[in-house]
Amino acid sequence: MRDQRRAVTYNYEEPVFKVPLVGPAVVDLALIENGVGITESDGTDDIALVGIGCRFPGGSDSAELFWQHLCEGQDAISRTPSDRWDAEALDVDERIRRPVRQGGFLHDVALFDAHAFGISRREAREMDPQQRLLAEVTWEALADAGIQPASLAGSGTGVFLGISNSDYGKLRCERLAGIDAFSGTGNALSIAANRLSYLLDARGPSMTVDTACSSSLVALHQARVSMLRGEADAAIVAGVNLILSPALAINFARAGVMAADGRCKTFDAGADGYVRGEGVGVVVLKSLRAARRDGDRVYALLSGSAVNQDGRTNGLMAPNPAAQVDVVRAAQASGGIRPEEVGYVELHGTGTLVGDAIEAGALGEIFAPARSAHDPCAVGSVKTNIGHLESAAGIAGLVKTALMIYHGMMPASLHHHETSPRIDLVTQRLSVVDELTSWPGRECGRIAGISSFGFGGTNAHVVLRSAPEPDEHQPLPSPGAQLLVASARSSESLAQVLRGHIDRIQGLNHQELAEYCAAAALRQEHCSHRVAVVGRDVETLVSKLQGLLDGDDPLGQHTPHREDGTVLVFPGQGKRWWPLGSELFERWPVFACAVDECDRALDCQVDWSLRELLEMGGDDHELFHDPSVVQPVTTAVQIALATLWRSWGVEPDFVVGHSHGEIAAAQVSGALEIRDAIRISHQRGLAIRETIGQGLMAVVGLRRDQAEQVVARVGTDLVAVAALNGPETTVLSGAPEAIRGIAETLDRAGVFAQVIETVDFASHSPQMGGPSVALGAAVADLCPSIPSVRMISTVTGKLVDEPLGADYWARNLRSMVQFTVGLDLALDEGAGRFIEVAGHPAVKGAIQEVVDARGSGALVVKSLHNAAGRAEAMLTNLATLYLAGTEVDWSGVFPTGAPKIDLPAIPWEHQRYWLADIAAQKTGDQPTSQDEFDAAVWQAVESSDVAALAGLLGADDASGRSEINRALSTLSVWAQRKQVRAEAEDKRYEVFWKPMALDGRAVMRFSVVLLPEGWAAERVVRSVVETLGGEPLVELVEVPANATRESLIDLLDPVLTSLADGPLISLLGLVEEPLPEQSGLALGLAQTHLLAQALDDLDAECATWLITSGAISTQPSDRLDSPIQAMIWGLGRVVGLEFPGRWGGLVDLDEEFVNAGRGTEVLRQLLGKPSDEDQVALRGGRMQVRRIRKCLPTRATTSPWVPGGTILITGATGQLGTSLARHLARRGAPHLVLVSRRGEAIPSTVELAEELRQGGSRVDVVACDVTDREALGRVLADLEAAGTPVSSVFHLAGDVSLVSPLPDTSVEQVARVVAAKVTGAANLDALLPDKLDHFVLYSSITGVWGSAQQSGYSAGNAYLDALAQRRRSRGSVATAVAWGPWEGSGHASHKEMMARRGLLMLDESTALAGLDIALERKDVNVVLTEMDWDLFSTAYTAARPRPFLDELVGPVARMIDEPETSEPQEEELLRRLEEAEPARRMAVLEEACTEVVARSLRVELGEMDPEAPLTDLGVDSLIGLEIRAALHKLTGCPLPATLVWRRPTVTGITEFIAEQLGMSFDSGRAPQFSVEEPVTEQISELVDQGALDELDDDEVEQLLRARLAEFE
Repeated sequence: MRDQRRAVTYNYEEPVFKVPLVGPAVVDLALIENGVGITESDGTDDIALVGIGCRFPGGSDSAELFWQHLCEGQDAISRTPSDRWDAEALDVDERIRRPVRQGGFLHDVALFDAHAFGISRREAREMDPQQRLLAEVTWEALADAGIQPASLAGSGTGVFLGISNSDYGKLRCERLAGIDAFSGTGNALSIAANRLSYLLDARGPSMTVDTACSSSLVALHQARVSMLRGEADAAIVAGVNLILSPALAINFARAGVMAADGRCKTFDAGADGYVRGEGVGVVVLKSLRAARRDGDRVYALLSGSAVNQDGRTNGLMAPNPAAQVDVVRAAQASGGIRPEEVGYVELHGTGTLVGDAIEAGALGEIFAPARSAHDPCAVGSVKTNIGHLESAAGIAGLVKTALMIYHGMMPASLHHHETSPRIDLVTQRLSVVDELTSWPGRECGRIAGISSFGFGGTNAHVVLRSAPEPDEHQPLPSPGAQLLVASARSSESLAQVLRGHIDRIQGLNHQELAEYCAAAALRQEHCSHRVAVVGRDVETLVSKLQGLLDGDDPLGQHTPHREDGTVLVFPGQGKRWWPLGSELFERWPVFACAVDECDRALDCQVDWSLRELLEMGGDDHELFHDPSVVQPVTTAVQIALATLWRSWGVEPDFVVGHSHGEIAAAQVSGALEIRDAIRISHQRGLAIRETIGQGLMAVVGLRRDQAEQVVARVGTDLVAVAALNGPETTVLSGAPEAIRGIAETLDRAGVFAQVIETVDFASHSPQMGGPSVALGAAVADLCPSIPSVRMISTVTGKLVDEPLGADYWARNLRSMVQFTVGLDLALDEGAGRFIEVAGHPAVKGAIQEVVDARGSGALVVKSLHNAAGRAEAMLTNLATLYLAGTEVDWSGVFPTGAPKIDLPAIPWEHQRYWLADIAAQKTGDQPTSQDEFDAAVWQAVESSDVAALAGLLGADDASGRSEINRALSTLSVWAQRKQVRAEAEDKRYEVFWKPMALDGRAVMRFSVVLLPEGWAAERVVRSVVETLGGEPLVELVEVPANATRESLIDLLDPVLTSLADGPLISLLGLVEEPLPEQSGLALGLAQTHLLAQALDDLDAECATWLITSGAISTQPSDRLDSPIQAMIWGLGRVVGLEFPGRWGGLVDLDEEFVNAGRGTEVLRQLLGKPSDEDQVALRGGRMQVRRIRKCLPTRATTSPWVPGGTILITGATGQLGTSLARHLARRGAPHLVLVSRRGEAIPSTVELAEELRQGGSRVDVVACDVTDREALGRVLADLEAAGTPVSSVFHLAGDVSLVSPLPDTSVEQVARVVAAKVTGAANLDALLPDKLDHFVLYSSITGVWGSAQQSGYSAGNAYLDALAQRRRSRGSVATAVAWGPWEGSGHASHKEMMARRGLLMLDESTALAGLDIALERKDVNVVLTEMDWDLFSTAYTAARPRPFLDELVGPVARMIDEPETSEPQEEELLRRLEEAEPARRMAVLEEACTEVVARSLRVELGEMDPEAPLTDLGVDSLIGLEIRAALHKLTGCPLPATLVWRRPTVTGITEFIAEQLGMSFDSGRAPQFSVEEPVTEQISELVDQGALDELDDDEVEQLLRARLAEFE
């Protein structure tokens, strides 16, 4: 007998595989010589089944659902789906037709998430849906196993697939014209397995097996053999079968093997064949040793398997009983299993009389001799539940059996009523499982066999057994802070995942929570849309997750930095931040090991313990002030933190060090060993120690050149520029008196300056001359290396390309730190992530300053903060990196691993993919793509071309055309609705906020601050005043609560004369108390309105800024606290439109500014110098600016919203209310309550109600003033008492009657306009419960960007927008729709004028479709309007830049360019002026100007009053531009875009033009400057006298023009 490790040949239909056995497996030679199989000995190489994925008939789309359906005894056979074939139309007799009417089917097999796998739409269409299903279900199986697909890249994982049918490929071959490059790979059976290996980048064996019905079980056998041989580290085994054609069913029906009733009746006397089924099953295998190591769930162990062939029988498809006996025995023997130990056999069980009898007889031959009649082996077949899945039948039986073993239960085998007379169950020691029963206990555990026999004779049998109980689970350490990560492929899917996490973690104890978080990171795929939250307990995590779900922003959308370079930045000594405590040491051994190595390196040099100092702080507080202690401790922590970051997969592409931080940077780069880094750091501290007390350092807000000027003035022997920390931030170092003196001087000048009190020596200054020499000598014997990670030197500002010896470290101590230069170089090299590595952030702000100045958008994070929070701080910063796309090595974050825990599944983003090229029978044309085909179909629908549509759909016969004709009207309506929705999508806009940094530094100017009387001591007032420099740079003016327009004029007049070019800053809007007797109007809003009027009365030219706090929200996490103050923003935008010359802007302050002063420099810079930005929020010390853009696209698959319950509509009598009511009724609203002031007293409302009732809705008409809270409360209470409480509210009430310039609008008029909108909305918000279906506020674009002459209306709508955000922030529903003008809604008379301004009319159907979309997507704020943005922006920005529109039209330049000249009209006017008498020339010019203005306003010439303000006549920005252009054409004069604002009457315009023409007002033709006196001399004289600044722009321009004329 030869060596047992010889090659063994397996015989079946596929090519022969010769398998040399390895490891502990031994061969039963007797069996081999009989051609049977293998046996296996001691179980040490048992293979564990650790993951299951499936899509089986009956909706069994997971192992959990499949098991549930099995236990329930589900019969999943159903009628053939209509999208497969029409059984009744088949040309076959009834006997053949019956079997093809039904089967075990999957639904929606055309759906696939191609994007998840990086597959193009074109390729996905050509792919056999079996391949698509395999991809998705494989991912699901891996998720069930807790294996991230990406972790298999490059591994020896094998893929083994059973597949035998390709109906899709046959369909493709029927349409030859559509075949393309993807058709081959898309339909080749071999590619089905290979594609999975490709998608996973798995390098193990990859093969497709086709042995018909036994394919997937043979594939499983091959996987086992491959793993035992060591060819595969792990295996993915799958089987798939789809039925897209009736052809095979007809074939088998004619062969007599199909059941007439469509049921497999295994072992039953009525068995007459099987029913076809489809599905896919995938299992994941790995060695039991690896599964135990990884903490996996083990469903079952794959103990044995065997494959053989029937050989020659009495027919090709006739089974061989002996072969079946042999294959079962061989499989049992290969697993060391005795027949009496087997508790269950999953039968092949097709339900044919002959086949069943042969299978029972074979099993009886095996079991009868070994078992008693009281101990039969249980049998059953999954085919009785889901049909015969053919090539996937084996995997279906395997999945069922594995679940039975795992759960210890046996589900019933269906349709077994009376055993076949050909089967003797008692003698054969078999028992059919007829009901759900517990698995009988046996010492050997639960053992089962699965059989699968191919109709060509290839037989397979597999033996499973239960896994031994694992060793007692070692719980994970459970420190305080936990990081929970989640991801998905879209925001909508991510929301589902988050809800799943919330459900699962509720009630977990701290230990269980730690394990859950570890599993979520280690065992789930990480997709593009990500969320990460950190908390110490379940309540905190749930609260944060719920907050994300309730937020307004799309979930998981972050700025990607996946491909950007990572920079580890190591700061200098900075402030003291230790001790660290023990948490980092205990939780992450790599951190502890790194500190310990640094401790050993220092041990021989000092008498104190570095680790002890870090963990506990020590008792000797003098150590904390000794740089020879502080510096090596700092270096050690930086090295340890860098080691920790790297263990988490955050590998640096660059390292940069600031000052002393360069030592750790060099070590991390590979340039220094740890022992040398610690030595340099210690020696550096010893050298510095000799200078303690002789110097100081200060951070100052100066550019390098400015700092060098300061140093030059003070003396280079006293101070030096120590570090360049930012574009406008430097560090000065030197003598204490000099540094303090500089800091005090700069502070008085309003320049930031702060002495670093924790450092009492002068690094990087002349004082370091001696210490630097001493340091160089102390480390002269260094043996450095060239860095392996790119290091940017802040000594040279260049990449390090040579070893850093002792001379370099001496220079490092003495030379200026070129930190800014180093950061710039990193950005130039592609850096996109900066991580400050330190116990406390010292340079994060400086990095951010450089990044902002460059506009790079790079991510900046820290490590620890004051060494506090420890793990929590590190995990929080890791979360930031994760959200930005960083690929984290979670095994470093959770070094002890994670048990297998069921986590929420990541939903697929399905789209339909099917063959695109259905022949157009009418013309023979073949659309070449799905898009062209779709277009052709809908074009035929729109044109009602039945013949064309029938040809495209392949139904070009009389019956088909008849059916299409009947459906055409429905299709036309659907297509029209689809088109309307598409148009509505195009009209959706949203307001958002973006960070912005201003150029340059603040310029301190004298400012006037208006504040409410008695508010001087308020924190917000003091913060603003301190920011502006305090006295004497700020004059405070307190405004009494009873101030009037006239009293404000008296208050302002004296201070405005001294204001010069400084800003006027109003804090009046902060007052939210209501104005007495004026519903809905706050005192702050009223006083701001009066302020604007008073400034106009005084013709003030100062820049006016309105300040609020908590009035806006820049993102969902930024809570909006004051909708009342938001009205200041609505009013302010109107002020900016009506008075652009005196407009500064709006600023909203956050609590960090008010309470901590964060952002003072930004506010000082904003208010102190001209800027285009006029809508600004300070958040976290940084400036955010307001913008509008098209709504971001969404891949949401939201279902249409359906109005339910009682819906209350306020303001229901107008056009919008009537349209809404009809729309809701059409959509099935059961109960509408129409509320208006007069109710049924309005006849049209009564008629509307009757119309709606006829449509099936219940309608109540109620008279109620919604501003009356008591009356409204009674209405709501009555509805509640009647059992019809309000479920949704639509608030439309409003007053649009007031259109008046702001100076002519009284406070009382504003209050009236505001009341219906604001007070009504506030009452509804207060009286209705939070849990409504919808709370919808009809707002307006006037509240979004303002509207001249509608100050009250704009303010009221701004309140509605803010109220929606406020409600959402507290978890209540709310949607505010800011409407543009609707067609016919009171705009008919000025439609043309609005169109000229770029405001177009929304048609009703588009508007209502937009409302539907907003409600379906749960928008908080959305703008719905039809715009010509180019035209609108021209008018909107005519008087001044308005960056609010920049995202839509780009930055719009101020329109000050000269229009084209040389028009004939100019010559005509000049001729008329020349011919007129001198005294008449001004009148002629005024007549001409009046004609131009009248023509632009479309009014009769006689109606014009040259002295009347043009705004009273309806002039707005756009008409002003028209007038300016027409006047230029008339006169040829250069005219500013602001002409009508600077000279707001015809008389004023005439005088301006006369000046341009050189006409005097009395004679009509005298030059302004004497021709006898040269212009040059005039200019010189004006300059000498300092009077040039007193001239206005026009006078200066005339001087310059005259000067130019001297050269002609």
